[in-house]
Amino acid sequence: ATWNIWFSTWRKQERLELLLESLVSRPRDIITLQEITRDALERIAEHTAIREKFAITGAATAATLDANQGYGNITLVSHKLARHATARIHRFSTNQGRVLLLVELGDGTLVANTHLESKRGNGIVREEQIRDLLSITRDAPLIWAGDFNFAPDFDEQEILPDDLEDARGFGWSSPGFEFSWETLIRNKEKEINRLNGIYKSILDDNGVTVYEARARIEGPHELYIDDRRITA
Repeated sequence: ATWNIWFSTWRKQERLELLLESLVSRPRDIITLQEITRDALERIAEHTAIREKFAITGAATAATLDANQGYGNITLVSHKLARHATARIHRFSTNQGRVLLLVELGDGTLVANTHLESKRGNGIVREEQIRDLLSITRDAPLIWAGDFNFAPDFDEQEILPDDLEDARGFGWSSPGFEFSWETLIRNKEKEINRLNGIYKSILDDNGVTVYEARARIEGPHELYIDDRRITA
């Protein structure tokens, strides 16, 4: 999961507490957060339930917090993954204090917590940041998350890797990184039906009787399929 929590002071404490509630009640193994201010970082780091569930990269020294902007990135990694994880900071070419927070998991996968340059006029800077990120992560499995700060009609779309096209099957669309739950469900059902068809053909070819119905186990050698008793 990823959130840009917005550094604005508008209802800041209320928004932060809602975020903490969500992080605790719906935990993920990896959570990337952007625009974390120092006071927000301190609140997250002191939260007992958060500490029990996650290691907080970027929090120990606040190293990702830019002195001019006053905010930065942190990544929460579940303790089961954090045991074999390492973190490092890569400093982008930037006019806005942007950094890339990289967490390498035990299997070599890189989690890139990204906050690219904002504003349409900074497209050239964003392109350079994207090329930089792709260059340093080229040889590793990559989870790229964060706030990319560009829209469907921005030129930066042209330099995204072809591999991102695979995300279409999971409901994501490019340009724009828009997500469609309906597309994900439709493609999931399509893939399940395809696999079921393969398995059914194998069973049919081997003379296996298939009952497409709900079964109820009554004992070690007895079950009911709908109202029909089957024994073995």
